[in-house]
Amino acid sequence: MLIYVVETAFTLAATLYAMFMGSIAEKSAGASMLFVTFVATFIIRFADTPHTSGVLLALDGIVTVYFIHLVFKYPKPWIRAVVALMAIQCAVHALLLAKLVSPIIYATGNNAVLTLTLILLSLGTWQSRRRGNGGGLITGVGSQA
Repeated sequence: MLIYVVETAFTLAATLYAMFMGSIAEKSAGASMLFVTFVATFIIRFADTPHTSGVLLALDGIVTVYFIHLVFKYPKPWIRAVVALMAIQCAVHALLLAKLVSPIIYATGNNAVLTLTLILLSLGTWQSRRRGNGGGLITGVGSQA
């Protein structure tokens, strides 16, 4: 339970930091990460069915495609690293669906990918702020990528 609380707090802190202080690339990534985290949490907590794992894999795939879009629109190194992490996450999720890995290995890998993604998002936001590209919540002075 403690790890869930810490991970949720870190998710909120990193995504809100990106949404308030980052350039448009970080704002987009932060908003998408926050949205996907809430959707996945809702699915796991309230809509747990035999198809939950497949729905979560589809959600992982959609987020990965969105981050690939961000890579082409804003070619930043941290976004490329996130896409590589998400590819690993989708692969492990597919292995879980095929019953080739245990759920605990999937959960550990998923938490590691989320934590590394949030660290990369925070570092990307920090770098953007350092370069003077950060802006307000939606758009602002210097909010270009």
